[in-house]
Amino acid sequence: MSLRPAKEISWLPLPPRRSRVRSRLIMGSAAGLAVLVILVSGYTIWWLDAADRFRTQTLAWMEQRRAEGWHIAFTDVRRRGYPDALGLRFEKPEVSPPGEPDLRWRAARLRLSAPVFSARPPRLAVSGDQSIEFAKAGEAWHWAGRAEQMSFDLQPADGWMPNGRLAVRDLSLADDQGEAIGVGRLDIISTGDPAAAATADVSTWGVRLAAEQLQLPKALLTACSGPIDRLDADAELYGALAPRPWPLALKRWRDEGGVVELERLQVACGELKLDGEGTLALDKEGQPMGAMSTRVQGYDAALDRLAAAQAIDPHIAAAAKILLRALARSDADGAATLNAPLTLQDRSLSIGPVKLLRVPPIRWLD
Repeated sequence: MSLRPAKEISWLPLPPRRSRVRSRLIMGSAAGLAVLVILVSGYTIWWLDAADRFRTQTLAWMEQRRAEGWHIAFTDVRRRGYPDALGLRFEKPEVSPPGEPDLRWRAARLRLSAPVFSARPPRLAVSGDQSIEFAKAGEAWHWAGRAEQMSFDLQPADGWMPNGRLAVRDLSLADDQGEAIGVGRLDIISTGDPAAAATADVSTWGVRLAAEQLQLPKALLTACSGPIDRLDADAELYGALAPRPWPLALKRWRDEGGVVELERLQVACGELKLDGEGTLALDKEGQPMGAMSTRVQGYDAALDRLAAAQAIDPHIAAAAKILLRALARSDADGAATLNAPLTLQDRSLSIGPVKLLRVPPIRWLD
């Protein structure tokens, strides 16, 4: 009689479980990689097509501006931005507005980008050296330099005015004689359509400006002891201002009663501080005119600088200081503050009852 095991036992070796798991992981990774390659390839094909359409539409927009009289030129344009944006980089762009061939802006590079995965609006960004050239009545000006940042975020607009936010940081330009202009920080935000107003009492376009360390030509900063430390302004355009023909469109806006309501103006440069609001327009000769309610501090030192620079007669400056001191009152901090109207009429600038100086004519309607 022989004994047999109750259950047959196979002595053949079983495949190791670790090998099966590793095999499945490899197959899963390969499948995932294949899916990823397909997705990336599909996205790349889409991006190349979208970038081509973006380039075509941008160049078509430029052709429309050229047809309106703008001079727009560049040496090369290339696609940029993959994978997160549609973009174009223009080499050595230059721009002149209609009817102003002697006014020209140039830069080393200009980039236009539109993000694919975010809600940020399309952005124009300038990099490298840039210059501004301007000629008038036989005189020529040329400024060259660069900015740490210069960008413009474009907002959708139904009208002719490009709207959005201009941001400039640490811009410095110098002319051929070494005189510098620039700004430490500048933000300009505009909204609306200037041409949409049905009547002169309707505003359809506004702008907000904030600047710090604004360096202008010395002739424009005579009243200040240095750069403008801070400039803030909010303004609304009333009346319809068409884009063309220029300057007939500006004359039509003036003749139909168009004005600029300056809802807030704050200026601080050294001891001089001005805070006010008012209305600006063009007179029958096309010259600026306006009236503002202002609060002014530091006017004594400003008048002294104007007299020293022979911008105003020293006797007028001395008489103005005596009269304005009599009108001024001390504020809560004890600083002498003048509450007086600031007016510009027939090219004469006055504060309160004192005529300060004559403003040079502006020939923008010629």
